[in-house]
Amino acid sequence: MPLSTKIRSAREKLGLTQAQLAKISRVSQPTISEIESGKTSEIKGQILMRLSEALNIDVASLMSEDEELSAARLPFHEEESILKLYRRLTPDRQLLWKEIGQTILDLQPSVAVARVK
Repeated sequence: MPLSTKIRSAREKLGLTQAQLAKISRVSQPTISEIESGKTSEIKGQILMRLSEALNIDVASLMSEDEELSAARLPFHEEESILKLYRRLTPDRQLLWKEIGQTILDLQPSVAVARVK
């Protein structure tokens, strides 16, 4: 799948317009339009990083020949911080957060990669 199609598909799955993606990614709407239409084949690394971050897609996934896009992960230190806070919760609160997480994943299956267990 071409990069242009991957970016457009990811944007549409999130229900974003090009203008909204432009605001979130700090990439101009005309640039996004050119990328999605395939008019530009040379994309600067910084632009690609901003788009991947805004779309929550791993950069390697965007650049690969694979059809499927992989969600980006949080940096390890952020995951560790979240896990430490979670572990401090009472069992009842942990269950509540698992249910909230599952509800979020159920509402946005196109964005989710892993299920809360």
